Amino acid sequence: MGRAHQKKRFLQTAAACFLAACLLMQVTACGIPATSTTDTTADNLPSQSGQPAAPTPPANDQVVFRGIPGDRKDRMMAGMDDPGRYNLNPFAEGEGLFPVDPSGYYQPVYQTLVTFDPEIPAYKVVLAESFQLSDLSLEIRMSDKKMWHDGYPIGAQDIAFTLNAHLKMKTSKGNVLERFISQITVRDEQTLAIDFNGNEKNAGWYVLDVLSAMPIVAEHVWEPVLSDVSAIGSLDETNVSVVGTGPWKLYQEDSFSITFSRQADAASMGGPLFFTILKYGQPSFAGRALGNAEIDLLLSTAAAHGTDLTAGTEETAKPGPTVPGEPSPGSSDPKKPILTRVFSGEVLGGLAINFAVREELGLRAFRQLLAAASNPVDASSLSGYAIPVKNTDVLTVPSVMVKLDHNAIQSTINAAADDADDLIHSLMEKAGMTRQNDSGQLLRDGVPIDALTLIYPDHAPDVASVCEKYAADIHAYGLTIHLEPVPGSVWKDKLAAGDYELAYIESSVHESPVQTIARIGLIARTKETDSADWVPEFDKTRSADILNSFPAGNNGQNIIEFYQKLSVWMAQESLFIPLCAGCQQAALLNQTILKDLTVDSFFMYPVCTREVPAGE
Repeated sequence: MGRAHQKKRFLQTAAACFLAACLLMQVTACGIPATSTTDTTADNLPSQSGQPAAPTPPANDQVVFRGIPGDRKDRMMAGMDDPGRYNLNPFAEGEGLFPVDPSGYYQPVYQTLVTFDPEIPAYKVVLAESFQLSDLSLEIRMSDKKMWHDGYPIGAQDIAFTLNAHLKMKTSKGNVLERFISQITVRDEQTLAIDFNGNEKNAGWYVLDVLSAMPIVAEHVWEPVLSDVSAIGSLDETNVSVVGTGPWKLYQEDSFSITFSRQADAASMGGPLFFTILKYGQPSFAGRALGNAEIDLLLSTAAAHGTDLTAGTEETAKPGPTVPGEPSPGSSDPKKPILTRVFSGEVLGGLAINFAVREELGLRAFRQLLAAASNPVDASSLSGYAIPVKNTDVLTVPSVMVKLDHNAIQSTINAAADDADDLIHSLMEKAGMTRQNDSGQLLRDGVPIDALTLIYPDHAPDVASVCEKYAADIHAYGLTIHLEPVPGSVWKDKLAAGDYELAYIESSVHESPVQTIARIGLIARTKETDSADWVPEFDKTRSADILNSFPAGNNGQNIIEFYQKLSVWMAQESLFIPLCAGCQQAALLNQTILKDLTVDSFFMYPVCTREVPAGE
């Protein structure tokens, strides 16, 4: 499709939208002059070739609305338990921000090109129509039918612009791209080619991983803003039009709320026509509003860490909005508002074993003993949405692990034992350990083994219960574990520095191969010590080979084979003890007003819900 035709189609669409807006509502408008596009390519960016000239967008009006649109039944209302999560900047650093999320977990407004789906398991397209990955390059094909929210066609030039913007501003994503990309080429209006740096191994996997967490932006909207910006810290996005490709587009915003309306092609999904976020200044206000059915959805960071969001909603509830024929929420009616938890994306949790900080931990058989003595938490033991875990789930999320050969994984340490106790006694003998007859304490060379210390984040009650259960399980075999809850920031620092003996650690949500390697590499490359006498039982050479060995291609079979090989090695070395798994809790629903409310259009991953038990 030629640029002249694109511009004509855009003008026709814009004119139709303007006429419809004039008929439906009164607006106050102030004119904004058109800004011509300029070249934003920095001297140190990968070279580009074959890019068609960027079109100049027509003049437009900035429309300012006040109030909340639509009837209550036509509008989904939401709040956030952390006002700091509110974000409209697709270049923001951080994760879990909403409604614009730089991590790609939420994609209601801006979308990524691809995402990793562990159910396949492989990368699949989101915004892109298709892609081809090879050892040397990645080719991305866009559909000529995809449009930005303002009716402008989306093409390969927008992808190139987004990549170069991250490179120019040296974001964390841009730093990865700078390392692995040598050239970006717009071949035609729908095709983009990315050539990899030949000196870097597995470059395509790292680039795909970045693209799965990089919202694509419209060049005709962002180019004037970024033309004079050289670093992410100097970017001011407050006056940038929110124009994405997702199922929700910006309808209006003021100091108190922001509202989105469904895209035409998303209207067939059913449900409310509008989605409004109320900008509460304090988290407690949003919690009370949920209990009173003033909002339908509470998006939460606390929920992901096991915090009980329902605490206080009953006693703070007061008569709120009513629906004809239904009881008023918070009234004396025995029918109380039904709260439902919302989950999206799988996570595996367990313990990292630091092989290099203690002589006993340097013994492979002792690490295997610590793993064999564990009893992963049963699904009924965890609140929320737990998934059953086996001792052989030593690597990544359950939807991947269920596809692997668990007998092959278990056989690496089984030693022909008939049951778990026989296996543990066999591993004790291999490690040169015995148990004292009177106390049952574990000994090495006749000397009691000092207690191990296990660190975990102090803000996560469910994690604490899992760690306490593991300590009790291991105590039954004569070994004491001291539990040390630490602030979340300290916990992360200690993991990164290798300053721990045992540490609770989680996979990423719907973890990709690159993320798995990064997490396991964090354990395997833990800080070295000057005393290397006990380290030889950890095969560093094989570790390096394994952690640099990625799948042969982006298809399910190759990725399963990759995970199988990595899991067998993980079981042999016993660097990670699986303890629990589940879907990440991300929100709470109150369906008093909207009985059949669904929230699938916000999340990148499949959504599941469960009612909050009456006792909570």
